[in-house]
Amino acid sequence: MSPLEQIRNENALKIRIMRKVLLAGLLLTAAKFTAFWMTHSNAILTDAFESIINIIAASFGLYSLVYSSRPKDEDHPYGHGKMEYLAVGFEGGLIFFAGGGMILKAVYSIYHPAPLSKLDTGLWITLATAVVNAILGNYLIRKGKSLHSSALVADGHHLISDTWSSAGLVVGLGLMLLTGKLWIDTLLTVLLGAYILIVGFRLVKDSLAGLMDEADFEKLEEI
Repeated sequence: MSPLEQIRNENALKIRIMRKVLLAGLLLTAAKFTAFWMTHSNAILTDAFESIINIIAASFGLYSLVYSSRPKDEDHPYGHGKMEYLAVGFEGGLIFFAGGGMILKAVYSIYHPAPLSKLDTGLWITLATAVVNAILGNYLIRKGKSLHSSALVADGHHLISDTWSSAGLVVGLGLMLLTGKLWIDTLLTVLLGAYILIVGFRLVKDSLAGLMDEADFEKLEEI
């Protein structure tokens, strides 16, 4: 197989992987909104909104992979690979704003609380989505590194952050069931929002580093 054919095959594989992630994101988002509809939990709602960000980011990531796979031309003599870094920055920005929105929603709920119900069902749905996201996230990071795709790696880290936020949410829902303390829902929303803000900032930072051709000393040492 020639180097050019190998690159084409790798690009096609990246696109297929991102399509599967996008489909999985749609299903997980539907499950999370079902959990919110049943429980009326703000923390579950923030988790569901983050999944919407996952879908938007995966859609943009898919477009970036299709675009970056184009061969070099007269206008782009070095190819279109930088598009992946733009996708990473876009995804990081979306995550950052999602985290800010979660915190604002938590503050709003302090003054306008809503009754909660069926927390046990919401707990099990959230736990299932966390497991699926963990599997997908690790798979994307592993594949992204082997295929040298920053977009796949970034989306994998996004799913891992979603996993941790869902895991924290499961613990919080369990505490609410055991103690009946509904203020835990607001506290969880703030903590998850702060964590997501940090993840978004790091992705934007990595995107800028790639666009500015920042030296990767680990890769240089490997070479």
